[in-house]
Formats: sequence, C-alpha cells, structure tokens
Amino acid sequence: MARLSCGIDVGTGTVRAAVLRLGLRSSEVVQLHEVPLRLPDDGGPAEPEAVREALCELARRLPPHVESRAAGLPGGDATVRLLSFPRAALRQAEAAIRVELEGQLPFEVDEALFDHLVLSPPAEDPATVLVAVARAETVRGQLRRLAEPGLEPGLLAVGALPLARLLPSGHPLLQDEGLCFLDVGRLETDLVLLRRGRPVFLRSFRAGSEDVTRALARVLRRSRGEAEAVKCTHLALPEPGSPAPDAAHAALAEAAQSGLGALLTPLRRTLLELLAKSDVIAPPTRLVLTGGGSRIPGLASFLAQRLGLPVERLADAVPAPAGTPPESFPSFARAIGLALEPAAPRSRRLDLRKGDVRYRGDQAAIRSHLRKALIAAGVAFVAWLFSAWAESRSLDREADRQQAALERLTLEVMGKKYSDFDLVRSLLGKTGADVEGPVPELDALDVLAELARRMPSDIRNSITLLTIEPGKLAINGLTRNAEEASRIPEVLKGFERCVRDVGTLSGSGSEGNYSYQIEATTSCP
Repeated sequence: MARLSCGIDVGTGTVRAAVLRLGLRSSEVVQLHEVPLRLPDDGGPAEPEAVREALCELARRLPPHVESRAAGLPGGDATVRLLSFPRAALRQAEAAIRVELEGQLPFEVDEALFDHLVLSPPAEDPATVLVAVARAETVRGQLRRLAEPGLEPGLLAVGALPLARLLPSGHPLLQDEGLCFLDVGRLETDLVLLRRGRPVFLRSFRAGSEDVTRALARVLRRSRGEAEAVKCTHLALPEPGSPAPDAAHAALAEAAQSGLGALLTPLRRTLLELLAKSDVIAPPTRLVLTGGGSRIPGLASFLAQRLGLPVERLADAVPAPAGTPPESFPSFARAIGLALEPAAPRSRRLDLRKGDVRYRGDQAAIRSHLRKALIAAGVAFVAWLFSAWAESRSLDREADRQQAALERLTLEVMGKKYSDFDLVRSLLGKTGADVEGPVPELDALDVLAELARRMPSDIRNSITLLTIEPGKLAINGLTRNAEEASRIPEVLKGFERCVRDVGTLSGSGSEGNYSYQIEATTSCP
C-alpha cells in the first residue's frame, strides 16, 4: 500500500519540504513547499526565531496525514569517517566504533551520537565501515526545533548523504566508482562521494552562493538584496573560450568568479586529498551539481574548467522523480532524497536518532495507523457478515431442494406428497423397540433417495412399483424408450454399498412408453 513520506530540508536561506507517495517499487512527488527565511541585512545565518517562523509556516502547508518524516543535520554539524574493522568485531559494532573514535573527536565520545553503515560485502575481511558522528546536544537541538511546530522527524540523516537516493534502480551512475554530488547552498556546500551508489565520503565547506552575492554587492556598490536580485536575473558565467556579450556582463561574471573562489579553494584541496587516498577511496571521476546555488547559469562549465573534472547539472545526469517540475529539481533535491530515506532498508541508511533520542512515534502517525486498523477491521467485519449471509442462503436453498426431492419421491412411491422426513420414516418401517436385531444404517427411503440421486438427469424414469425385501430389490418402471431402460442396470451397479448382483433387464413397449422390470441382490448395512 502506498504511503506519504515527507522530507524536510532546513537550509541556511530557505526551508523546503517534499511530500512523496511511496509505493513498493515506485515513488511520486505529491507536493513541494518552500518557505524563505527572514535573513539579516548582512546575509549571515538566520536567527533562531526566523527559523521557527519558517518551520511553523511550513507545518501549516503540509498535509495532515503523513506516515513518515525525515530531516537532516547540516553536514557541518557532523563528522563522517571511513573506518576498518575485523569482521568478527562487527558483532559488537557500537563498542568497537566507540573505542576507535576515542581521541579522534574534538569532544568526548560519551557526548556523541553515531550510526554506521557496513560498506564491504559479507565475505570481505576486514570490513569497511562508514561512521557518522555528531554531538548529542546538537542532535537534540535540531529535533527540538522541528518538534515545536509539529514536524518531529522519525529519521535524522546527515548532510547531503540522502542525495544518493536520487539514483533510481538500474541507473548507469550506480556503477560509477567515483561519482560526486556537490550540493551548493547559501552558506554551506556539501561534497558527497559515492562508490557504486553508496556514500563513502562527506565534507562540508563554509562557502556557497552567498559569497557570490557579497562579491556582486562590492563590485556594484549596492545592498545585499539588490545584489541578490542581480544574481538571480542577470548573472551568467560565460562558457570557456566565449567572451561575455558586453562589459556589464563581463564585470558581473568576474565578480561572481571571485566570489566562487571561497568555494574553489577548499574544494580543490579536498579533491587532491581524495586522489592521494585512491588506494582507500576511489578517486572522483565526475561532479553532479545540486542545491539552490547550482542554478547559476554557466556554473557547471566554470567548475569543469577549474577542477579538471566533468561537471553536470543534476537535471542532465539524473531523471527527476515523477511529478517534479524540472526547474525545481536542483533546489528540492535534498528534500526529495530525505523523503526517500524511510523506504531504504535499515542496513543501508544512516540515522542519528539513537539512544535517548530514538524515535518513538508521534500522535499523527499513531492516529493514521489506528485509522487504517479500524478501516481494516470494518472491512473484515462486513466481509464476515456477507459470508454468513451467503452461507445461510446456501443452506436454505439446499433444505428447499431436499424437501422438494422428498415430496417428488414420496409422490412417485407412495402416491402422496410428504415433506416431513420423520413422518416418512415412520410410514416406511418400524422404529424403536419394535425392531428386532440391530438397527440398520440404511432403510428403504435411503435406498430410494440414493437411486434417485444416481439416476442421470437425461433419463425420464417413473417407478411404478418398488419392492424392497431383505436381500432383494425389484423395480418396475416406465421410460421413454429401450435405450434409456438399458442404462438403468449401470445405475444400480454404481450403488455398490447396497447392490451386489444386478439381474437381467426385461421390458416391452413402444417409443415414448417403455415398461421395464429388473431385480438385484442387496446387502445393505
């Protein structure tokens, strides 16, 4: 049964939500919602009150009956590490990871929450494990912020790792050894490295599209808001080898490139680091741009020239899920990935809701499950009522059929209709204390009923005289012709419980009125 899943992306400039309908092997985007944050004049991080207002507005827009919600912790608030353990140590994975992290974190391990993914196949020893770690207080703060307006998530992912869910089953990029997603936000940019569709590396940079806005504001000597409007409407980075159309566009492109330097420097350093670790982590082979900042025209070509790697826009590399407007796909990519997280097997996803912050459900989910259970119980009860009614009707029809058969047989044999089985039994023989010896299991009426039941429907047979004596059965009757009469011995032979030896059939008459006589030896229990 399809269910609704909501992914909530709390960004540094906008709060976004994607509502997806998840089926067994398919997904469809149902709703996309976006609420801009109220930002300070200098373009810095939004105040907590502004985030709360945006989340409350988002909660009002979302549908009430959502079975699962997923949100993310910003990549800069978490640490992702690739560790190696003997396969036997994974039986106590949490204890082994805790020992390994001791001394590697800028805070005590007891203050941390972490989750892990085993990346190696079962036969590989030692095993490679991806571990995501964050301060417990940071996780609690994010959950409180979301729970206040009624958006408590059942799953808390890390950074841009959910972007891996955007690759549908069978997509060629799932075989890529070094695919990178570069999620460009307003103040933060996440780099995710995937190996055959599974994340092996995550790093967050304190740089994003806001650096371009600030560079434009300095060059144009305008306010941040005006510079942001220019960036969204007029900025376009020229293709390599192609000059800008005029001096104004050239000045804008030069200012934007200087602003992108804040991202290029740490990004280059990280890519070189990954190349140096190619014996442990596959080197990057291509970049796919996502996020609101990736919509700057010409950004893919600019980065490809500066980084020496193929760079593609998200819409050119990955098909958008059904129901997604193409122009919205890059901005809502992380929210869509988060909405797809609950559908993934537990062993293939990271979730920081551990320990005392483990998800225990919310009232909306409980009400939804209770409503479904009541509906299912109601359907089962109605089905039971219908089944009981149908069985009762069937029994009534069977009783009517047996009574009609009794009346027909008693009219043929006794010359009068009887509809009471007990009365017919009393008329056909003695009962109770008058019966000498053992009480038989079958009497004359049973024999007569059995012969009538076995008689083919295409034989028109009228019994004129039926003689039943101990060890002997004699029948005188009428049929339409000799051929019908010749089939009656076979009917008697089929009654093996009582009939032993069937005598020769004798008869006479013409077409339409043929009389016959036949005798048989009986031995009824």
